[in-house]
Amino acid sequence: MALMTDPLREALEAMVAEKCDYMTINKLGDPEAQHTVKQARAALAQPTPADPWQPIKTAPSDGTLFVAAIKVFLAKTHKFSHWDRHIIAIDDDGEGIGGVVDDYYQGWDLEHYTHWTPLREPPLDQGTSPATDETERPLTDEEHGMIDSAWEKHKAAVPVTATEATEDKIFKAALLKSHDVVGTITEPPTEGTG
Repeated sequence: MALMTDPLREALEAMVAEKCDYMTINKLGDPEAQHTVKQARAALAQPTPADPWQPIKTAPSDGTLFVAAIKVFLAKTHKFSHWDRHIIAIDDDGEGIGGVVDDYYQGWDLEHYTHWTPLREPPLDQGTSPATDETERPLTDEEHGMIDSAWEKHKAAVPVTATEATEDKIFKAALLKSHDVVGTITEPPTEGTG
């Protein structure tokens, strides 16, 4: 469900109030029992765009992809360093790794993530049709640079040993898999969110 803007929220609130007043004045029954009033009230209960980040416990568990945020602490200082954002999905049937669908496992179990936000739609390329298979398109120099930069940040936070060389391949594969949404990820939650 898309998040509502303030004008849309205000319009929906006014429409619900008007319908409830009309039904009450004309003695047409309990307006709160009406399906449309219930739907509107449920929509109004959703978070506003001011904070699209929600607690991870509210994330979809039906395999839907979303952006999850995790606080990264430096091992040497034990202080907060930065927010990492990963595109993951939760495995409802318990067969994933730590609750995360295997194909989207980023090295962290679900319990380590604190917040989530829905993925935004990717940009539409006007005048051309989308590729049927993303692997057919070679990565641009900018995309390679973004992946290399993300990998360097990862290595700085979590030193890689020779025995962890496989993680290097897994991490880069995950970045390659998600490279088309790297530029569309929203900022992580602020320190007091949640």
